[in-house]
Amino acid sequence: MKQIDAKLESCRGGDLLKYETKTEWVANHLRDSILSGQISPGERIRIQDWSKRLAVSATPIREALKALEAQGYVRISAHRSAEVTAFSSKEFSDSLKIQLALDSLAIDFAIQRLTGSRRTAACRRMKALNEDLGHALGAKDIRRAERLNVAFHKSVYEAADSPLLLKARAPIWSSIPVAGVVFWEAVAALPERIAALSVEHDAIADAIEAGDRQAALHLTRAHLEQGFRLLRQIEQEHTDGGAGRNSGRKSRGRSATSR
Repeated sequence: MKQIDAKLESCRGGDLLKYETKTEWVANHLRDSILSGQISPGERIRIQDWSKRLAVSATPIREALKALEAQGYVRISAHRSAEVTAFSSKEFSDSLKIQLALDSLAIDFAIQRLTGSRRTAACRRMKALNEDLGHALGAKDIRRAERLNVAFHKSVYEAADSPLLLKARAPIWSSIPVAGVVFWEAVAALPERIAALSVEHDAIADAIEAGDRQAALHLTRAHLEQGFRLLRQIEQEHTDGGAGRNSGRKSRGRSATSR
């Protein structure tokens, strides 16, 4: 929390002028703290504590938490607090499956509707975004990496020239932000996965540019299956970590009893 306090002290005042309301200012700080890992998944955010910390009344804290709940960052309890959304492998797995179904449609539309120089330009944009994504992961800039990954996949939907399909996809990108952060932190810690991700994205763009529907669909499925495999690894690590923490608590409990 000291990092958060230092940041708030440096930003308070002038920074507040960037936002239309105190609620937006509070929501931005809480969101940044969650995405940076300074507030952990499962950690409780108490309205009274944050009211004192930010030197604002309880009202903008409460309203900011409602906004963050709508965005999937927290779950509000009945005890004047909220809890940061925990990592959910089920929800993340579901989002990948839905993404595969929608991505397949986007690829179909993009290949059917884009030709010649327009298709070439769209695929060059995909590759440029993918290159930036690799740099962000290499720099361990998780938030930027997640945004660039969304931008890469969104560029496929833009190439599909279907506002309705893009609208259907948008909620999936923002529905589970905390799980997304956990996932991208894991990717950033694996140099071999960063390299593979770059190759996979470029191959998808190449297949779309070539008009090879089957190859593009196959590559997209393989790309998402890699995500499923990493997801299972993360889930196992969370399970093992939870068991270790519980074991530690039980050991401490037995020690206290014996004393």
